[in-house]
Amino acid sequence: SIPISHANEKGERNMTKRIWKRLLAVTMALCLMMSLLNLSAFAAGGGEDSSAIPLEVGKTVDLTKEQGSTVYGEKLDDPTPASWSSDNEAVATVSEAGVVTGLAAGTVTITREGCAYWVPGEGGSEGTYSFDDVADVAQCVKATTTWTVEVIGPVAQVGDTTYTSLDEAVEKAPEGSTIVLLADCTLNKGFNKTLTFTGNGKITIDKQLKTNGEGWMCFGLGDPSRVLTFDGAGVSVEWTSDGTAPWLMLSLSGTLNVTNGASLTFQFDSRTTKARNAIYMNEGATINVSNGSTFQILGIGTEGTAGQGIQLDKTGTSFINVTGNSTFLIDGTNRGYVNSPNIKVADSTFTVQNCTSNASNG
Repeated sequence: SIPISHANEKGERNMTKRIWKRLLAVTMALCLMMSLLNLSAFAAGGGEDSSAIPLEVGKTVDLTKEQGSTVYGEKLDDPTPASWSSDNEAVATVSEAGVVTGLAAGTVTITREGCAYWVPGEGGSEGTYSFDDVADVAQCVKATTTWTVEVIGPVAQVGDTTYTSLDEAVEKAPEGSTIVLLADCTLNKGFNKTLTFTGNGKITIDKQLKTNGEGWMCFGLGDPSRVLTFDGAGVSVEWTSDGTAPWLMLSLSGTLNVTNGASLTFQFDSRTTKARNAIYMNEGATINVSNGSTFQILGIGTEGTAGQGIQLDKTGTSFINVTGNSTFLIDGTNRGYVNSPNIKVADSTFTVQNCTSNASNG
């Protein structure tokens, strides 16, 4: 017989061994899970990446050198050759070598079906997946990799040259140029030169435009003969203050034209961004809204805080002309305009409403 004390000791030793075995099994399982979760990018052997790869129309990109998102599947007895596909060949095509060609603006998913090889680490270290055929120690598994490619088409044209960025088109356009909008786009940089925007597209401005060393866009400064024109029913502009320079959005010394059905809207939120003025009109500045066009200044959160639509340098020294079945609207600002301009309205509407202080001051 075995003394009870000895039997207890033996039982405790067996229990300890079972616990350690379970801990070892759990640890190995966790290591395997971590190895499956911490997979590197396709170019380095698999992994995840949800960001879209930008590609201009007419250009190519080699996806074998780009990061994609890979899902690993069951073990394969034999390697399978890779196959590539595009879910929208009108936007982009892909070759058997993984080279994508952009054809039209849009977003496309490129998929590679094939296999990968699990390579155990040395000395118990974590293993990795490889897309290259490796030594016999490797285990072949099914692998599906996807990439999201955003094909960017031209958004503007100056003469015979097209641009995928409106900022670049504005920068490269000579003084007096016409920029033809080809698609909706954004403008992130200010400018101070005579330009006409026509064509078809919506311009979104959601960042503070700056020129001439100021915190806002100064148009016509140094040369009040400069003219900024938005021309045509296909042209619309939405200009929003981001509050980085709350005093002002646009300082106008030249002429601003909105014509032939175009639309221009300024919007600011005085409560959130502390925006104070949409437009400051210097002496001699002119706004023309003509031939079925729309000009708007929309204020939000202006009650109890300064936030006017237009402020003039001097009373009666700037001009607003609204003609030809056009619409001029200032709505919801604290004050509509400060220091009254010379206003001409013919066969059109000129409205200043819902001001939280007064429509006209001075």
